[in-house]
Amino acid sequence: MVATRRRRLRRARDASPKQLHSWMRGALARAGLVRRFDASRGHGLFAARDLPNGYRIALPRRFVLSASNVRRSAACRHLPRTLGDTQTIVAALADARFRNARSPWRAYAASLPSVAPDPQNWPLTPALLHALGPELCAALAARAATVNAIAARLPGLTRAQVRWAHGMWLSRAFKPADAGEDVAAMARLSPELAEEIRKASEGGFMPIVDVVNHDDDAVVQFDADERTVFFSNEAPLRRGDEAMGNYGEDIP
Repeated sequence: MVATRRRRLRRARDASPKQLHSWMRGALARAGLVRRFDASRGHGLFAARDLPNGYRIALPRRFVLSASNVRRSAACRHLPRTLGDTQTIVAALADARFRNARSPWRAYAASLPSVAPDPQNWPLTPALLHALGPELCAALAARAATVNAIAARLPGLTRAQVRWAHGMWLSRAFKPADAGEDVAAMARLSPELAEEIRKASEGGFMPIVDVVNHDDDAVVQFDADERTVFFSNEAPLRRGDEAMGNYGEDIP
């Protein structure tokens, strides 16, 4: 009876695909924002109306694709429990995109671009490898080894699918400053903001928040309570203005 009660409580806490899909549709409306193409033909968030106090996105913690949430999810119990935190997140994203219709992050994974903006997803011709140079080629080889190690633990997912998820991790994930895994390549946040994220979450994918584009001059606030992570910028926006964030100083 105790075990049954625990399973019921676990299912109650576990987000469902429909819940995240519904939240993603409503979150932008509540923040007064709309998602559309920006000037570079990537996606961004824009003010749907005048926002004199800027924008604020409230993301429920259970919708963050983090290692702890994955391990708590009943829909992800088939994933290996011996993977590290980063590997767990990458595996869960690939699983949600390509295989697991019950994954809480199915709608989020489906919303991501089909090609990850990372060199390991490029067609690496000999001429391109020569142009990249030995250091970047060595980094790509290390990333390929990571992808192969994850893919070997995930029957039913191809290396290409895991490579896509890993590329998304490198390009979109929010990480704490002390993660210790490819920090130079993956950390996208200033030390101050990274410290706030460390307090709020062990790192991971943050639906909707990761669509906000970078601006060196943007002043953002990142805080959290027990249930929700908040991301805001108080700069006034006119209707049609792009909502901007700040991922730190080392953005190419």
